[in-house]
Amino acid sequence: MTFEQIKSFLAIVKYNHFTLASQELYISQSSISKHIKSLEKELGVELFNRQHRSIKLTDAGEEFYKFAQKSMADYKNILSDMKKYSCEESSSISIGVIDTMV
Repeated sequence: MTFEQIKSFLAIVKYNHFTLASQELYISQSSISKHIKSLEKELGVELFNRQHRSIKLTDAGEEFYKFAQKSMADYKNILSDMKKYSCEESSSISIGVIDTMV
C-alpha cells in the first residue's frame, strides 16, 4: 500500500468520481483506476460498488476510509514536524563574491 494509492482513494471519495479525482491529483484516469485496483487486490476486498456511472463505498470501503483519513493526517503531521529539523540545519547563510573589473 502506498500513499499515492491512499491519496487516490481519498480523492475518489471526495469527488465521488474517478475522472474528477484524477484531475485534482494531476494524473490520468487510468492511473487512478490502477491505484484502486492494486489497492483492492492487496486488501482482498472491493472498496467501491461501481454501477454504470455512479460509485459508492462498500462496507469495507467505509472502514478503509477511516484508516485513510487518519493515515494522511499522520503523514502531513510528520512532514510538518520534520521541517523544523531541516530548518535548524540551514540557519546560516554564506554569500560568495567575485571581484570584477570595472
